[in-house]
Amino acid sequence: MSGHSKWHNIQQKKGKTDAARANVFTKIGREIAVAVKDGGADPNSNSKLAQVIAKAKDNNMPNDNIMRSIKKASGELGSINYEDMTYEGYGVGGTAIIVEALTDNKNRTAGDVRHLFDKFGGSMGTTGCVSFMFKRKGVITIAKEDIAEDDLMMYALEIDGFEDINSEDEDVFEVYADTAKLQSVREALEKDGVKVLSAEIDMIPDNYVTPTAEQQATIIKMIDKLEELDDVQNVYHNATLDVDDKWFVVLKPVEKLDDIDEDEVLIYEIAENEDGNDVFKAIEDDALLQRVFDEFMAEVEKMEGGCDCGEDGCHDGNCSCCHH
Repeated sequence: MSGHSKWHNIQQKKGKTDAARANVFTKIGREIAVAVKDGGADPNSNSKLAQVIAKAKDNNMPNDNIMRSIKKASGELGSINYEDMTYEGYGVGGTAIIVEALTDNKNRTAGDVRHLFDKFGGSMGTTGCVSFMFKRKGVITIAKEDIAEDDLMMYALEIDGFEDINSEDEDVFEVYADTAKLQSVREALEKDGVKVLSAEIDMIPDNYVTPTAEQQATIIKMIDKLEELDDVQNVYHNATLDVDDKWFVVLKPVEKLDDIDEDEVLIYEIAENEDGNDVFKAIEDDALLQRVFDEFMAEVEKMEGGCDCGEDGCHDGNCSCCHH
């Protein structure tokens, strides 16, 4: 989630377990229900439904599930009425957070969302308290390896509803579109032979905040727990986060250990065991080990005033604590 790396979130979701995938299907099923209720069961005359069906296929939702959701929403298999709800507030590090939900019980959903804001050191506010910091846009992701930016721009400029292209992500282009014309922009691109990875309505922050590493860990856990709630459809934020999906710990022994020099450190990956508890895991990939160490050293060198260990050169970052 470095910057607005929505694509990395999408990749992460697609690689989740069957249980998590079923949760995604449930959420999309609710979107289908609302789309059918608002505009009917025919995607040819209901662009919102066509857009949700395309999203379902992007997430590998089986056609049987899609058709069953449409029939249920149209009353053929019974139906449940869902209501749109939006919750806003702040997480740690001044992170603005917007939570969108589809619920059949507003009190339950509000309580669940508020509980997670409180649990992770945030505060849920009133409607509009952070949404003014975001702009709602249609976002279409396209792999950079599939098309050159100049060619993509040439196609996009001819399409009604196209707004801009964001090329900051390493792997994908993000094509911004008018939210009302997202599906037609997608279809026009695909007609020109452009392979679309995903197309969704997103909330793009005007500005970003950069939490500390510890705060980032808290925000990521908070977002994960929010997204696990059945009623929650989308979570938006304005934090720059490092979502390598891995966390590491760097240790310096306080006592002499065999085979460990005084100026060396121990680096482990933090993993989860079968019981759900955090454990230290040895890193076997030398390249990864070096990258973690380099990032650790970069952070050390940025520390103001050194580490106060008392050695000569400490406040200049030149003590044994700060150099391998």
